[in-house]
Amino acid sequence: MAGHVISGPCAITEMDSTTVIQPGFRAEIDAIGNILIWEEAAAHEEDRTSHPTAGCDAITTDIFENALRNARNEMDTLLTTATMSTAIREQQDEFNVIAEPSGKMIVGQFGSFIGQSLSVWKGTIEPDDIFITNDPYSVAGAVSHLNDWLVMMPVFVRDKLIAWTANFGHMTDSGGSIPGSLPTAAQSIFEGGVVLPTKNRMIELHKRFGDKLYFEAIQELLERNRRTMLSLFESAIPESPVSFEDWMDDDGKGVGPWKIVCTISKRASRIKFDFTGTDPQSSSSINFFLSHNMFKMFVGIYLIAVYDPSSVVNDGFHDLVDVIIPKGTILNPVRPAALSCRTHLLGRLMDVWSGLLGQKAPEFMIAAGFSDSPHFMYRPNGDWFQLYQIGFGGIPARPFGDGMDGHCLWPAMKSVPNEFLELYYPLRIEQYNTVTDSGGPGIFRGGNAQRIFYRFLEKGEISLHGDRWLSKPWGVLGGEPGARSSKILVHYAEDPVNPRREILSSKQDRIHVSVGDVLEWITWGGGGYGDPLKREADLVALEVRRGLVSMEGAKRYGVILTREVDVDIGETDKLRSRLREARKKDSMEIFNRGGTWEELKAKALEETGLPPPRDVWTVPLRGPMTGLPHIKAWMVHHGQAV
Repeated sequence: MAGHVISGPCAITEMDSTTVIQPGFRAEIDAIGNILIWEEAAAHEEDRTSHPTAGCDAITTDIFENALRNARNEMDTLLTTATMSTAIREQQDEFNVIAEPSGKMIVGQFGSFIGQSLSVWKGTIEPDDIFITNDPYSVAGAVSHLNDWLVMMPVFVRDKLIAWTANFGHMTDSGGSIPGSLPTAAQSIFEGGVVLPTKNRMIELHKRFGDKLYFEAIQELLERNRRTMLSLFESAIPESPVSFEDWMDDDGKGVGPWKIVCTISKRASRIKFDFTGTDPQSSSSINFFLSHNMFKMFVGIYLIAVYDPSSVVNDGFHDLVDVIIPKGTILNPVRPAALSCRTHLLGRLMDVWSGLLGQKAPEFMIAAGFSDSPHFMYRPNGDWFQLYQIGFGGIPARPFGDGMDGHCLWPAMKSVPNEFLELYYPLRIEQYNTVTDSGGPGIFRGGNAQRIFYRFLEKGEISLHGDRWLSKPWGVLGGEPGARSSKILVHYAEDPVNPRREILSSKQDRIHVSVGDVLEWITWGGGGYGDPLKREADLVALEVRRGLVSMEGAKRYGVILTREVDVDIGETDKLRSRLREARKKDSMEIFNRGGTWEELKAKALEETGLPPPRDVWTVPLRGPMTGLPHIKAWMVHHGQAV
């Protein structure tokens, strides 16, 4: 009835709709039946927020936690629908955070970057402030290259700071020296582009729960996460130290491989990750300024995903983890080292993490395959938009199943639809599928690589960022490595009948393309898990019928098929018996890398069409890091002048 007023929380149900009135608001029916929603007076809010509570029980904490999840989902939706960046809109290359006043993340994905940012901010923090930056060095690695723009907003209620909301996402271009602003050959961060020096949902939650219960719920979420992680550390992390090392193939300048070393140890329920032994920073742009908080979040997400996937990861456990990354290395470079291509090392850290934990805990043993984040950029001539696209690859095999084929290498990211690419860019996608036999064989198969053939309908420039062109994603516990990546430009514009095929390096800028040329883009396959001779023969036959494995590739599993693609049981038994007998001479390796680095380099030109990279120590180190004692020791060890 007209004139009726009702205060929230409540729901008004009509024949054709239901209207929810949130706490702190009232509904009024006007003369023609409209529902007018008004915010309650400030005095009423004051009464509610100061009302005493009985304490924060488990049910209230769960309700609060789910409200936070919903708020985070709203942040995702708003950003992806409002942005002009293809990477954010189509692939969700954005990460949002809600944090408590000191900057500890209470819901999010990539870890809190707020505390690190506040640690270097010397000014005041006032209501309606908005902090924007993209400078990794000014925020202690909270963002790691100039394309990631970080926006942070403090949330105040009556001049009291109650929370932070923040988001960073990948901008298509930031004014760098090449289109896309990810120059492989950059020697300083300034070549990557412009350097920028350094709410509502949380206010609703504060009103809904009141000041006392709001902060009690936040503290309980942090403490609950800490208790969970403490239990996981006790059960999952071995007592004795474990080390692992992996290498990135090259730096885009023909130098490599670049070594990452990490040792994990545990003492008195605390764990330490020590990257001592990692190679010095590069003169190229492959350096990754690894945020300690981001790495801690990797640890938390990894353990939670295996043992307690229903839990929400936050920053409550960070005091239990110590991270040591020597300054002047490729994971902690000295300003102004270039950072634009840091995703190579970001991906490789995932493989290192798997290799570390799996050695003493089989339930964590995962093959390699996350390895990198392959990028493709295309700047057509004329008035077209610039394309920035993150490629997919073969997910590594796991203790409980196969790796996924041609799948996203990052959680929550999506592929750019081909229809979108062909609608908005002068491109035609001529192939989009997975690569047969590219996944490493095992009792669980590694995921197959992604194949995309781009035909260019307009002249322009392209850039490529990738890796695993020389090294192979290793298999584990008898599993075999996945296949390498490759990029080939077919010059149909020169000769439509017998075009020249140009093998491109994995990290290359300013590649000129003409109308009709085709880029054959192939990523790597995931490594296999376990003995491939133990894989069900009928499953191998099914995958041959589906095009995931070839008839010849089936023999790597010891499986012989008939012309009708059925298992030849007798011949399969014979082949598997011969393979097992031959294997007795050599024990199965924990990690199968497909050869030593010396062997891979010796066959590089023959197998890939590209020359092997020069060793890192053959290039004289120059820059501010050479004055650091441990870098001097590295130089002396490798015969360089100090």
